[in-house]
Amino acid sequence: LNFAATKTLDRRITFTRDSFGTFTDDMGIVRYASNNVPRFDHDPTTGESLGLLIEESRTNILNYSDLISGYSGSWWRNGGTTVSRGSDVTAPDGTVSAWNTVYNGTSGDGNVVRHAGEVTTSNSTVYTLSLFAKIPSTNTYIQGVRIRTYNSNHSCQFNLSTGTIVGTSEGTTTNRMEAYPNGWYRCSITFTSGTDGNQGVQFYLMNNSNNTLLNDSNANGEELYLWGAQLEEGRFATSYIPTNGSTVTRAADFATIKGTNFTDFYNQNEGTLFSEFTIKDETYSSAAIANINQEPGASYAYSIMFVEVGTANGYFGRTYKNSGGVNLSNASSVLNSLHPSTTPQTVSFGYTTATGGTLAAYWNGNSVNSSSDLSKVPTTLTNMRIGRGWSGSDVINAHIRKLSYYNKRLPNAQLQGLTQQ
Repeated sequence: LNFAATKTLDRRITFTRDSFGTFTDDMGIVRYASNNVPRFDHDPTTGESLGLLIEESRTNILNYSDLISGYSGSWWRNGGTTVSRGSDVTAPDGTVSAWNTVYNGTSGDGNVVRHAGEVTTSNSTVYTLSLFAKIPSTNTYIQGVRIRTYNSNHSCQFNLSTGTIVGTSEGTTTNRMEAYPNGWYRCSITFTSGTDGNQGVQFYLMNNSNNTLLNDSNANGEELYLWGAQLEEGRFATSYIPTNGSTVTRAADFATIKGTNFTDFYNQNEGTLFSEFTIKDETYSSAAIANINQEPGASYAYSIMFVEVGTANGYFGRTYKNSGGVNLSNASSVLNSLHPSTTPQTVSFGYTTATGGTLAAYWNGNSVNSSSDLSKVPTTLTNMRIGRGWSGSDVINAHIRKLSYYNKRLPNAQLQGLTQQ
């Protein structure tokens, strides 16, 4: 299954996502996919095909990701008295819908704000606040955006002229910045909320001399473009979830091969799995690149897990039978080694029930581990779940470029060779 090359699903794969979703096309434009339509994502700056996008369910709890509509409805407001709305500009999705905030004062900081007490969050919970931002090339004073959330206070500055993260000015945050075409950047901060159940959200115009506040008439008439505000529970930003008047939940992606579509090709006694992928998940979810399982039910009792991130160490390959398992990992943590990463990883895993055979896994051309314990290789499996674990909430959060299944246990030399390509 060469998802990156074909950008289609094999007819034997059943795909569901009970909501729309967004992805980036080969021109770097944010596009919208309807319910139950798979998404084939791309690098926003190079246009490289990244493969099938699999994501867990997330909710954008900001009622108006569209700052223009939110401002007109008094949801977003000016912070201070020095910012006014300018003319609309072309947004990352190609529509003329970006917010244009213009500094028109001589003192005071300029920001767009949703006050504390107006955004409901859970106490002491990890969230990620993200935003697309851009400045015109004619700016000489306003150089970036400061993203801030308060109570508790966390913020970071992003230089949009150089595409660099200036640094954190409040609290503890994990900060990311991703370039998009036409000068746009998606900037995000990950933080832990306070204990009062409410967070304020602010987007400041930023100058490099003070990083946080704007107090100079030289800034008059200069602009900052904003689009796609998103606040979601989790340790990283997922694909953009547009809102316009209420919170919106994007459902999880679910790709599976089952029934005769599965049994027609699957060998219960031996097999090999290979994949090329990138994982952006930073949490333990018991999900896997591929999970060959036994239905009905969501149990792991009979399963073959391929690249599972369910524990601190994770498993490159795992066989389970009668609720007992044999795991192939190594001294290196799968979570720390395999993600988050923009570099494609390649893993192979071979298994068999044949006397004298072994389980073996290879990663990027190197042997991970092997085992001669074949007692936990199940032979009653009925489906393959792509990017899933054994429960509905276990989703890998990955780009799967390739996924291959061989109905025999390939020799170790071939397992290694697959991951060296």
